[in-house]
Amino acid sequence: MSAVCNHAAARLPIALLFDEEKFTPELAREAQPLLIRHYEEIGRHKDVRPLNPAYEKMFKLAELGLFKVITVRGGPEKRLMGYASWLLSPHLHYQDWLVATETLYFFDPSVRRRDAYYLYRDLFFIAEEFLRKWGVKSVVYHAKTHVDSSPIFKRLKYQMIETVWEKVL
Repeated sequence: MSAVCNHAAARLPIALLFDEEKFTPELAREAQPLLIRHYEEIGRHKDVRPLNPAYEKMFKLAELGLFKVITVRGGPEKRLMGYASWLLSPHLHYQDWLVATETLYFFDPSVRRRDAYYLYRDLFFIAEEFLRKWGVKSVVYHAKTHVDSSPIFKRLKYQMIETVWEKVL
């Protein structure tokens, strides 16, 4: 199942293709430049928490169907322009309830520019179709406090359910 972005794509000079891709070493290598940009843009505590993905764990979880990735590609060469990923797991207190917990979502800044709202809105909307297909009953997204994503989530009828606090030890 793949989807062409119907809303944001109309505002961009290229069409974007959203699709599920298995997380493999090849995809990890291709995504590395975007991941570095992502970390540079929104990472916190960089002085004590360097970017160091647990790729082997992600590959194993992907093999088990528990780590899912949606890629966003564009242009004739189908260049990787964005992604979102989730960890799927039955809830520990409601074992019949499959939860998808987002681990990352990001668009290349060259694509994002002024259309960020529409791109992310479409990504989350399309992701819901994939999540339903995977048997997910609810999805949890994290939003950095210094990058306000609440307008997108509110328009898509998400509810704020928790506040998360962190302290570096």
